[in-house]
Amino acid sequence: MKSQRTKELRNQRTKKLFFCSSVFLFLCSSVFSFTQEGVVADTSEVHETSLTSDVKLSQKVSVDFKQVDVVEALKWLAKQVGLNIAVGKGVSGKVTLFLKDVPAGDVLDLILSTNKLAYEKKGDVISIMSEKEYSALYGENYTDPRQVQTLSLKYAAPADIQTIIEQLKSDIGKVIVDKNSGTVILIDAPNKIAQMQEAINKLEFSSQKRTSLLSAVFNLKYARVEALEAEILRILTPDVGKLKMDKRTNTFIITDFPHKIREIKQMLIAFDKRPQQVLVEARIVQVTLSDKFQMGIEWEKLFADANLHSLDFKGSFPLGPSLSSEQKISIGSLDADEYTATINMLKAIGKTEIISSPRLAVLDGEEARINIVSKEAYVTETIEETEVGTETAEAIEFLDVGTKLSVTPTVHKDGFISLKIKPEISSVSKTLTTDKGSIVPIVDTSELETKVLLRSGAIVVIGGLVKEKRKRTAKQMPVVGDIPVGGNLVKSTDEDIERKELVVFLSPRLISGEEGRTEAKVRKRLRH
Repeated sequence: MKSQRTKELRNQRTKKLFFCSSVFLFLCSSVFSFTQEGVVADTSEVHETSLTSDVKLSQKVSVDFKQVDVVEALKWLAKQVGLNIAVGKGVSGKVTLFLKDVPAGDVLDLILSTNKLAYEKKGDVISIMSEKEYSALYGENYTDPRQVQTLSLKYAAPADIQTIIEQLKSDIGKVIVDKNSGTVILIDAPNKIAQMQEAINKLEFSSQKRTSLLSAVFNLKYARVEALEAEILRILTPDVGKLKMDKRTNTFIITDFPHKIREIKQMLIAFDKRPQQVLVEARIVQVTLSDKFQMGIEWEKLFADANLHSLDFKGSFPLGPSLSSEQKISIGSLDADEYTATINMLKAIGKTEIISSPRLAVLDGEEARINIVSKEAYVTETIEETEVGTETAEAIEFLDVGTKLSVTPTVHKDGFISLKIKPEISSVSKTLTTDKGSIVPIVDTSELETKVLLRSGAIVVIGGLVKEKRKRTAKQMPVVGDIPVGGNLVKSTDEDIERKELVVFLSPRLISGEEGRTEAKVRKRLRH
């Protein structure tokens, strides 16, 4: 009875021991079956487990990663070659690799080195962890002296490069070559990478010399050769590429390596485009200011009180110290359909007349000029020495006085146009009488530069261009005023000052340059 009891106890111990062993084995195996979130790649269905990790890492794979999560990249690699990889919780980052037929071990090295990750290999299990996790686990910092350098070959054969560079790398270094893309990835200590890179540069230069040169002729349609000369010289291969240009025919003749010719061709295609044209329609309106507006139109108040929804006051800008401190340029914008209403408002201020309506077609980025000037005459004297003495010769010179307006449009991709507006105002402030009695006008000139952005077809309003004209009127008593000497006693002179303000309306509009040709065709059809 006692022996039977002993046997039962022994069986119970055996069952407990078997159960504990099973649990232990399960827990051990789970070390290699859980990642950050719990699951590691199950590689049993892909590769035989009898292969060692070194053999698996030597198998070649093709990689197409673009900003792939590093954990997903490791999981993919484990499935491809049947690796046992355990990933720590601190592992994170992104990886971008495009490789074809390279050893899996090289791919693993690149994933780790580009994300500054540490690893430990025990048997056939590779544990991946962050450097912080490594330090906490082993009590020392993880150090990898290797760096990564990526190069793109242009001339040398990838296979030749790999054969030569493999002899230069250190024991801890690797050379990865993607023959399809001509990409070379160097993994090694910094000094070794520098040596390998120098060798590759020399091999590239040697191969480059053996590459045949090409000559190409480029005839530009719109851009000028002198404007693009500097850009081409920047692209040409030093000491190899040559450039000739003919300004008369607007032609380039370029000799260089084929890839440089292709690069220059693409650049010329981008720059040699038909420039956009802008039609600048101007209306120059002159308003004779009434007594109430002798200081000029109060544009800011006018814009604020106007019942025009599109009228937008941009601001008033002083012209400078030369002219009156009170004189300012005022700029605003409005829609085309409210031009007439604006003219009617000006008529309430004073006599209004359109003195000029120029239309100018100007290329994108080029300057157009509008001049509203008068000629001020003055006499100059020239003294010349002759055999009989000195002679004084007089000549009449002219000065442009008034308003000059330069407009430079810039077309934007969204259909808007920015106008760089530069008004210049000049007036005769006083005169100077010379010893010979010649009167010379003294001209004050001021200018301003501003920029306005508006839609094609909208209108810019420029006000504040005030000029004054002095008019003297002589009065005398009939008959008595004509008597010499005594007649002056019954004479008087009145001086009236007439102030006028020029208002400029500018409307830029995109045009194709075909409008005139189309109108001519229509007129021709109507004649027939």
